[in-house]
Amino acid sequence: MTKIKYITALASALVLLGGVPTHATLLSEGHVDGFGVGFENNKWDLHIHDEENDVEYEPDEAVLRVLEQAETLIPADPNFAFLGVSGDPVWVLPSDEPSAESLGVLYLGVGTEEVAPGTFDSDVRITLTGLNFVPEPDVMGSGKFIMYTLDGFGVPTVLIDSNAGGITADDFLEIPEDAHEHFNWAFTQPGFYELTVVTSATLGLTTTTGTATYSFRVRSEGAPFTAANSKGNHVANGAVVQFTTFGTPCINADGDLAYVATFAGSGITGTNNTAVVFENEGVRAFRPQEGTTAPGLAPAIFRTFGEPVLSTSGTQDLVSFTANLATGIGLVTGTNDAVLQSEYVDGSSTVVPHIAWREGDAAPGLSGYAFRALAWFIVADDGTVFFSANAKNGTLVKRGVWVRKIVAGAPVTDLLVATGETFLTDLGPKMVSGFNGPTTSGVPRNQSRAVSSDGKLALRVSFQGSTSQIIKFIP
Repeated sequence: MTKIKYITALASALVLLGGVPTHATLLSEGHVDGFGVGFENNKWDLHIHDEENDVEYEPDEAVLRVLEQAETLIPADPNFAFLGVSGDPVWVLPSDEPSAESLGVLYLGVGTEEVAPGTFDSDVRITLTGLNFVPEPDVMGSGKFIMYTLDGFGVPTVLIDSNAGGITADDFLEIPEDAHEHFNWAFTQPGFYELTVVTSATLGLTTTTGTATYSFRVRSEGAPFTAANSKGNHVANGAVVQFTTFGTPCINADGDLAYVATFAGSGITGTNNTAVVFENEGVRAFRPQEGTTAPGLAPAIFRTFGEPVLSTSGTQDLVSFTANLATGIGLVTGTNDAVLQSEYVDGSSTVVPHIAWREGDAAPGLSGYAFRALAWFIVADDGTVFFSANAKNGTLVKRGVWVRKIVAGAPVTDLLVATGETFLTDLGPKMVSGFNGPTTSGVPRNQSRAVSSDGKLALRVSFQGSTSQIIKFIP
């Protein structure tokens, strides 16, 4: 599916859908009340309840995502003909929790716990009254919604079925007050759905009603996936936060992500509202967060972060990034606050963060020189870090490339090449005058051009006398 087609589909969605959430939270798995119903002060309170994190949302504040693993095929059993043609795909959120957990999809319920017993003379009725649908590109046909139950023998009972002659007054379900029930939620096409429902109940001769519209995103395999969105709620480091801004993300072959983000939430202030976010299968961790201690530099703490990169050592994902420390804490000043943090896997298969480079530290291999500005860094899959930096000794400045590798379970830094230093090539000793880098900034772009996955580095090195060589470094 092409980008152009998705842009076209988005334009159609903006026209066809009446209430596309602009800052919605995406709910994709776990126990959630899709239709949460309350009644207080003679008014209906229709909402979505994230049971996992005990957070309630207005219907236009969340999108219920039906992930691609919910896709199955319509059985040949004629009892399931209401879903469509046997063998056609259908997306089903199952009514039993073990199945939902096994698939990694929403365990979606309907809850009236917030309607006190005796409030009405009838059960609470939820009636489907409207359905808007925008298909994914290349999808033919309209999307339909069906809600049904299964008895102990697996025989279905259909409650709501927009597939049967369109939406009618018969498309409803009823549950008692102060109850919680689960159903099978089925969708016949991938795309974006808006379901409008009317909730009603009677007291004597009076019927009270409330209307709400709920949004569902039904995904096909390979469709573009929203990993995080600004202003929506996300669980990170075990807490619910709202992301506000994002940096440039990076991704690895497993689809894991790392990016810098700012966020708000309980206990979040201007001194801890930024982090390097690592995301693996929807689980987000701060690696690390502003205000936390820099490894090996206590009590120094992180203040800002540069764009991260990901590498993989075995089954472990490693995150590397530049950062600045907060000055005035732990002898940190404006001349030693810049650092490069990376990670490696120790002998017990534990991911260990460490400072691979710090401004002001002695530059290995250059006696009397200390690091100043970092030019670039690149990381191999095994956690080996190559970086280029300036080093100063009084008024003297040299630029070099160093490698930070793991030796006997601990990181060691060695100089590879530096300007003004003699370098022994296969053509004899040469005086280095310069070398290329994968980028002219501190951002590790194009690193695959310079470093192999197993930690080999290729550079174009210039020497005095206007000669140059392509050098392979094999640490």
